[in-house]
Amino acid sequence: MHAVITNSTYDGLLYNTNWIKQMLDVPSIHFDSAWVPYTHFHPIYQGKSGMSGDRVPGKVIFETQSTHKMLAAFSQASLIHIKGEYDEETFNEAFMMHTSTSPSYPIVALYRDRSGDAARQSREKID
Repeated sequence: MHAVITNSTYDGLLYNTNWIKQMLDVPSIHFDSAWVPYTHFHPIYQGKSGMSGDRVPGKVIFETQSTHKMLAAFSQASLIHIKGEYDEETFNEAFMMHTSTSPSYPIVALYRDRSGDAARQSREKID
């Protein structure tokens, strides 16, 4: 069994994640923190982040954040944080199966531009 907690709720309620991690009798908990990727960076939110506090023996804690919603990130940018022991091969397989195959054109343009800059600089050094 796996618990999924939306943190924060649509109306801004933040949970005491340390209490949830101790009280839920499940081997893994996923905190969907799409709208609150900043909670780990300020003491006012202490204990409100899925990654806050110590590891809980026998549990894996996942926290996802949609950095493109509230932080400076391109569209589709997100993070997955993991605390605890987990099967890396199984995780990577699931991640690759469910990751987006739709390109983000601003990200593609950025890398294309950067690779073009590097190629021009290399040619200038050769000349």
